[in-house]
Amino acid sequence: MRRCRREDTARTLSSRGPTNRHATPPSREQEDQDDAENDDDGRGRRDDDRIAAAVRRVLVELDLTGHAHTRIDRLSGGQRKRASVAQELLTGPSLLILDEPLSGMDPIARRKTIRLIKDWAKAGKSIVVSSHILHEVESMTSNILLINN
Repeated sequence: MRRCRREDTARTLSSRGPTNRHATPPSREQEDQDDAENDDDGRGRRDDDRIAAAVRRVLVELDLTGHAHTRIDRLSGGQRKRASVAQELLTGPSLLILDEPLSGMDPIARRKTIRLIKDWAKAGKSIVVSSHILHEVESMTSNILLINN
C-alpha cells in the first residue's frame, strides 16, 4: 500500500477506521523514511529480501544456483524438472504433488532428487508422486498406493 502525503492524511485515517481529525499528521522525515522502505508497487524491502532469500534457499537445495539467470528453455530436461519443483517449493507447501519427478534426469540427479524427496518427507511434508516406474517410487518412499485403471 502506498503511503499518502500529509494532505491525504484524513482520507488515510478514515480508510483504517474512524477519522481522528485531531491526529498529528506524520512528519516529512517520517514520510520520506516510509517511502524509502516501500517500492513503487507498495511492497516493502523486507518482503523483497524474504522473497530473495527463499529463492536462494530453493536454488541451493535443488542444485540450480549456477543456472539462476538461465532461461528455462535453455535448461536440460532434468534441470527443467528441478526448476519446476523449485517453483513449487517457494511457497513452503506442506503437500507436494510431483508428476514423474525423475524424468529426464541423469543417474546422479535421480539419486539427489530421491534423497531430497526423502528429506522432505522426514521434515513432515506429504508427497504424492505419480510415476509408472515403480522401482523408483519404491526407492523414495515407505508407503505406496497403487492405482490401476
